[in-house]
Amino acid sequence: RVVLVTGGGGAIGSITAIKFAENGADVIIHDLNEEGGNKVVKRIKDLGRKSAFIKADLNIPEEARLLKYGLDFGYSIDPTACDAIYKWNDA
Repeated sequence: RVVLVTGGGGAIGSITAIKFAENGADVIIHDLNEEGGNKVVKRIKDLGRKSAFIKADLNIPEEARLLKYGLDFGYSIDPTACDAIYKWNDA
């Protein structure tokens, strides 16, 4: 199984991603936080699973399309855990 976790570099997303990996899934991590996302990727790889990081702003269509990388990961994406947070600008 391959799981895509949006917001995977943050607190809840990283725990979600690691739990999927502990249960046998390969995990694609999406986040704007490159440092946090890469730390999660390393932890998942240390568990013996495949993992990759995608930095993309889901509010920008061109960047959101980067998530199709998951299909190029060599598998179809099974579940998706959406932990990304949208910041609403009231200005």
